[in-house]
Amino acid sequence: ALLAERQRDELLATLAAAGGQPIAAEKFVELRALAAVAAKQAERLAALVAVDAPTRQPVALPGAATGQPAKAADFLLRVPSVIVFIDGYNVSKLRWPDDELAIQRQRLLDVADELARRYGAELVVVFDGADVTGAHTTRRRLARVRYSPADTIADDVIRSEVAAVDPQRPVVVVTNDKAIRRDVTVAGANVVSSEAFVALAR
Repeated sequence: ALLAERQRDELLATLAAAGGQPIAAEKFVELRALAAVAAKQAERLAALVAVDAPTRQPVALPGAATGQPAKAADFLLRVPSVIVFIDGYNVSKLRWPDDELAIQRQRLLDVADELARRYGAELVVVFDGADVTGAHTTRRRLARVRYSPADTIADDVIRSEVAAVDPQRPVVVVTNDKAIRRDVTVAGANVVSSEAFVALAR
């Protein structure tokens, strides 16, 4: 860094000495060489101080939970400081397919509250549509509820929520949606199937 600064100062001094007059060809070549060296030194300095942004790493499962979805889900919800994003209708339509959506939402939120109380984890249930009838309630809940805004699907809300979480914090996403599972896995989150989540609720 000191060499680059010294070469820069020499370049500026030479230009000042020229007083705005045309610079001789040999001086121009020398100045161009000095500028190239200074640029290389600056690149090296930038490489030394550059720090890659931390990336999230998925939680490693113990051997007993490998290949056992329900056991893996149970283990992941017990991980300290974990945040769990639940693809609301993906789970509720699996568990209560014959109920109206409003009833599905109510039942899933009751389950999420019960699991949040049991595991002490932070649960966030994401549904499509902030303008659906009965979407908002004054009832206090342990689990948080997110409704996707107009022209945005819950899938994209989940993706953005995962990306916004501190990369040092473990993240779990509950869904059977293949596209979401793929994207959040790339982002370092663990995934739990809707069936495994429902099994925990039972």
